[in-house]
Amino acid sequence: MEGAWPLLDLGAWQRYLDRWSQKAGAAPISESKVGHVNVTFGTVSWAGRLWPDVGIDARVEGKQWLIRTRGRSIAGDLIRVQGEPGRLEGHLVHLVIPASSHPDAPAGAENHTPALAAQMPTMDLQVEHLTLPGGLEGHAHLVGTQEGAGVWHLQTLTLVSQETQIQMEGVWQDQPKPQNHYQWDVKTEDLGNFLTGLGYPGLVARGNGEGHGHIQWPGALEDFSLTGVSGHASLNLKDGQFSKVQTGPKCKRGGWVV
Repeated sequence: MEGAWPLLDLGAWQRYLDRWSQKAGAAPISESKVGHVNVTFGTVSWAGRLWPDVGIDARVEGKQWLIRTRGRSIAGDLIRVQGEPGRLEGHLVHLVIPASSHPDAPAGAENHTPALAAQMPTMDLQVEHLTLPGGLEGHAHLVGTQEGAGVWHLQTLTLVSQETQIQMEGVWQDQPKPQNHYQWDVKTEDLGNFLTGLGYPGLVARGNGEGHGHIQWPGALEDFSLTGVSGHASLNLKDGQFSKVQTGPKCKRGGWVV
């Protein structure tokens, strides 16, 4: 299959595939006779974000898809092992995550199919050049395992930018209600600049040092928003000033204790 389309609504396709899989006697999508796909999309709409210029060249080899991505949003090689939920591994030269197309909407309010931890594959993904919506650039490595029973375990997420290194570990679970829980550690030469690069300017001015803590938020993994999370942080910083957060053993800002 080959072609080019101006727009792909990935959420709509996911809803269609979900309905297809629920039909009695429907053949699994994995049994499709399509063995090679070379397509280009002007824009991909997914998870409340618009991803411009996405190209995919994928072919079946045994029980896995060999995928080469190209374009401004993503470029690199992936291997998707078929199964439920399967495995995804690969190396991306670059990945540019766009800003939310609904920045003022509450987390999870966008019109897309909510992701489930139970559907998340086991993953081992390296990104050579990651760009986040706030402009932060760095190298990232993500390793996660599908534990079953609606639990996906983030074994490690490491993000290294020019001034900061942060590492996270934790779980995303579907039951009893969708929730994310993660432990994090950070070493930084400028925490304020790092948060600005994440899209949250003005919280901290400068800040050289290290810290650790716990963070949690309701919903799916993609529902993260610094204004909608709760947790605690222990920071040991030099030459820094909190401009929007009061600190101290009993000081609290929103759901944060610092």
